[in-house]
Amino acid sequence: QQCRTGIWLNEVGQTDAIFAFEKDLEVRELTAWQPPPRRKYALAGPMMHAAMPQTFSGAELLPKGTTRILFVMNHQMGGLEIPFFVEHLHVEHNLYPRALADHMHFMIPAWGAMLRDAGAIDGTRENCSLIMNMGQPLLVFPGGGNEILKSKNDAKYGLKWRERAGFARMAILHGYTIVPVAAVGLEDQLDVVADIPVGKVLAATMGSKGSRAEMTLPIMKPSAGNLGQRLYFRFLEPVDTTAVGGPEMAEDKEAVLSVRNIVKDRLEAGLAQLLEEREEDPDRFILRSKA
Repeated sequence: QQCRTGIWLNEVGQTDAIFAFEKDLEVRELTAWQPPPRRKYALAGPMMHAAMPQTFSGAELLPKGTTRILFVMNHQMGGLEIPFFVEHLHVEHNLYPRALADHMHFMIPAWGAMLRDAGAIDGTRENCSLIMNMGQPLLVFPGGGNEILKSKNDAKYGLKWRERAGFARMAILHGYTIVPVAAVGLEDQLDVVADIPVGKVLAATMGSKGSRAEMTLPIMKPSAGNLGQRLYFRFLEPVDTTAVGGPEMAEDKEAVLSVRNIVKDRLEAGLAQLLEEREEDPDRFILRSKA
């Protein structure tokens, strides 16, 4: 068996000590991480900005005077909305959210290291509590891989949360304000032509269950006539989790589901509103001449 530091565990007696060392190393890395300088930051890069310019709205709803914010966003296919959003928050609002990422990302060494360098963390409850105890903002996608890998039959911009409510529980436990964020524009530029049932492979090789066992890998192609669209982001009405009570309410399933459902309802309404409004935007398509 090999651990993260690359040490092979040949003696059973060494296992606990080495993994304890690795855990301590991970905690120190998470807590020591600092965001880059604001005015020199360009996570997306000029070419991406030129190809997919963005419009942000609803900033007046952002909580003032606090960093204890959990941003809850829908995931778009491919996940290219993330660098634009993080960059905007950091540069324009002095907020750098630590993104909660799926465990599988960190199983790929180079990719996992890049995500860590960008401030992302393995989305365990323990890591989430660690960052919340420090009062840092976070970003979570409750749909996770199910949304980023939408299948051919899935509705564009549809939420695929299933029964996930862990984000609501953690926000209540730590008294965080939840800010739903609606994002559209990317999925119209892609069409899924086929689905590869990778979940079956994961189930056979890693024992994956539930939604991950049903996961498919979409084969995508550019959508004819729809490339070069503006991306739209909207901050929605925040949810004050302290209104449901103190940290003890994190163990109340009804309270947790209530917060979760309020966030989901606001996000779905925000998505519908954004999709409707962009139809009237003359600057929506970058590559089309204006009539």
